[in-house]
Amino acid sequence: MTTSLDSDLFLPDPNPADIRYTVISVDDHVVEPPHLFQEYMQPNLRDLGPQLIETENGHQVWEFEGATYSQVGMNAVAGRKPETVSLEPFRFDQMRPGCYDIDARIKDMDLGGIWAMLNFPSQITGFCGTVFAKASNREVGIDAVRAWNDWLFTEWYSKYPERVIPGGITYLGDSDEAVREIRRNAERGFVSVTLPEMPTMLGSLTCGRGISGIPLWRPVPKQKQLFHSMSGVQVWLLLLQGRRLYRLGQHCSDSYRLERARIGYGVNILSGFQILKLRCLKVVSVGSRC
Repeated sequence: MTTSLDSDLFLPDPNPADIRYTVISVDDHVVEPPHLFQEYMQPNLRDLGPQLIETENGHQVWEFEGATYSQVGMNAVAGRKPETVSLEPFRFDQMRPGCYDIDARIKDMDLGGIWAMLNFPSQITGFCGTVFAKASNREVGIDAVRAWNDWLFTEWYSKYPERVIPGGITYLGDSDEAVREIRRNAERGFVSVTLPEMPTMLGSLTCGRGISGIPLWRPVPKQKQLFHSMSGVQVWLLLLQGRRLYRLGQHCSDSYRLERARIGYGVNILSGFQILKLRCLKVVSVGSRC
């Protein structure tokens, strides 16, 4: 995609960076393009899925189940002049195409000297797909998750498998469905999935203790244990560390909350990453967004 950038909004492109090291960006966010849900959701569910609309103020925002989700100014600022950045929603023609178009993203990565990227979703999904997990229509929520993953696989990962490290989302409203989607993606090359640090916020899982006293998740009765069900799936779990420390799940004990806050604080401030290994499952807690 070739798009002329507004010189009033964008800085000139820099010269391509010298490549001295193999640099991999592990916190690259994508902006979902306008056609994503209309093209990748099932035809009978598209009208119930996220819709891109234009407001009276000329803003482009996503609308889903009566709520709106914008591409806020802090979400797509690549290349923008600092004085043009605000919290006002950006239109797509006010973003650098590399925010949402993979061919343009690869060119931007080359300019920055970035060899590969691990991606995360943006506003309409909520962190880790939480918006879709809370959808009133379960079928729509599941299909929106699948559509997002299908888009990422088809348009991003398949075109540049050496440059894109595919990070999927899953349906967080049901443990069985979550595992099915993770397995579906793993079978076609996804190597990671992003999950909230505390799935208890969604009410489907409760806190418990795992091996060696490490706090893990234990499902409520009649639901399978997420980790146990995924045993043998070679994927990384990317946990959004620290975002919910101020209000942990209601099913957690006070001692657990204090311990979780202590661990989360240390991880976020000191290193940014917490790496645990559980059987064949690799767990990474990403602490760059506290």
